[in-house]
Amino acid sequence: MTGYVITHEGRAFSPDGAVNMTQAEAEAHNAALEVAELAAWKDRPERFIAYIARGAVVTTWRGVVLGHVIACNTWRNARAGHRMTYVRVRGNNGAVYAGTYGSDWSQAVCLRKLKHS
Repeated sequence: MTGYVITHEGRAFSPDGAVNMTQAEAEAHNAALEVAELAAWKDRPERFIAYIARGAVVTTWRGVVLGHVIACNTWRNARAGHRMTYVRVRGNNGAVYAGTYGSDWSQAVCLRKLKHS
């Protein structure tokens, strides 16, 4: 099974589909994944999936703060008809990252580490 598990109406779902887990098992699984993510984050990875929360805070899926947005630029994508936002993020791991996300339909942003900050 890959990724975080969500529960809805008593059923558990992972990115691979429905899974046979209780709410407590799903929480334990998600907590273990987050511990692994935070350990990887401390090593300043080249790429990292994070989430934009409250506009300027960057977090894990479960809400642990990873850093803050230090610059952003939003534009309307004429082809797709939605807004895109470029962000530059100063991580609490000491590295600076950049990424783009669909700001009117998503919170997930794929960050890449910048060589020079």
